[in-house]
Amino acid sequence: MYVRVMKLAVEVRLLPGPEQVVVLAKTLARCNAAANLASERAFVDGVTRRFELHHRVYRELKEFGLSAQPAIRTIAKVCDAYARDKHVQHRFRPDAAQPYDARCLSWNLDLQSVSIWTTGGRLKTVRFACAPWQLELLRAHRQGESDLLLRNGKWFLAATCEVPEAAMNESPRGSSGSISGS
Repeated sequence: MYVRVMKLAVEVRLLPGPEQVVVLAKTLARCNAAANLASERAFVDGVTRRFELHHRVYRELKEFGLSAQPAIRTIAKVCDAYARDKHVQHRFRPDAAQPYDARCLSWNLDLQSVSIWTTGGRLKTVRFACAPWQLELLRAHRQGESDLLLRNGKWFLAATCEVPEAAMNESPRGSSGSISGS
């Protein structure tokens, strides 16, 4: 049986300490500088597919200070931008969102903390806050990647959740239950 799912982004507020803020900011800036390097190469060489761009820039991104999986996620971010528009060279702000997958980010929902890769090493206990309903959605439906965001000086993670769609109500209240042309 096929079950339709909808993707939701559940956004939680990170509560990093002062030292963690510095490391997260440096990481975001470094990842976006690497994205700009990959974007320039993609645009100049006309290579916007992941496999080809990976072979052209992966080593440079590693030498630039990114670990393996963050380099791969950065290449994907660049290719996603070119999938939307191949006619302009895309540039990424130093504080643009950075995607993380399960190899770079792990959740401890019981303690409401995450362990996250940074250019300064893994931060193992970054606390987060969210509403109880958000925590339940994360527990039941979190799938795939999460994006690290900096907005108005505050840190967030936007986690992808795949939630099964509710069955359609084919007999709404107040209807006769039949559809007719009259």
